[in-house]
Amino acid sequence: MEFPAGPLTTRNTNLLLGLIGAHTFRFAVQHGVVTENVCLYMMQEHARLCVENQTLAGLPWTVGPELPVHGPVDRRDWFVLVPRRWFENVQANGGDQAFAAVNPIPVVAWGRVTGRVTGRVTGRVTRGAHPGDPIAVVDANLLLDELGARTFRFAYEHGVGTENRCFYMDQADAHHCVWYHNFAFVAWTAGPPIPVYGPVGPYDWFVAVPRHWYDAVAANGG
Repeated sequence: MEFPAGPLTTRNTNLLLGLIGAHTFRFAVQHGVVTENVCLYMMQEHARLCVENQTLAGLPWTVGPELPVHGPVDRRDWFVLVPRRWFENVQANGGDQAFAAVNPIPVVAWGRVTGRVTGRVTGRVTRGAHPGDPIAVVDANLLLDELGARTFRFAYEHGVGTENRCFYMDQADAHHCVWYHNFAFVAWTAGPPIPVYGPVGPYDWFVAVPRHWYDAVAANGG
């Protein structure tokens, strides 16, 4: 199990969102987990002890907003991110007291909380709901970093979760889908939510959409 070596201490909220997204998506692929975290808020010295000793034993902490960009929680201005499924499994088996007995804990990222957006938020959706340039890198780690950064900035800007669903299609249909904002006349298939495992059938391009939107549409009409 890998642990982040150093804290994220930037005061630029956009940059922090991008870095957290990159950490989260790499962690998700490495460990086979989803891209939703739980954010534990604590004081700086407690965050350092948590990461160095790989435990929450004896440390005061509280759960707060998943994205640590809304300011401190109860004066706790540092954060430690852990995977949501891990957190919920531990809590279900023993309540909050059970976390003290877990070692090591899976740290996705840690660092200093920011309090406001610095500059204009940009990401997967910009003016007119058009995404930015397509992510066309061939390096999987670079793809994870960029996709994670866009996802977390999008989540912050639109108040949604950080899980996506991926539609796989060919390049021409992907451009058509993005340009016209719909899936009409587009051939696509659903596939892994993180597009680093190769094409799905003949489709080697993807369009990532928020899971909550996908689930809502599927529930209302399939």
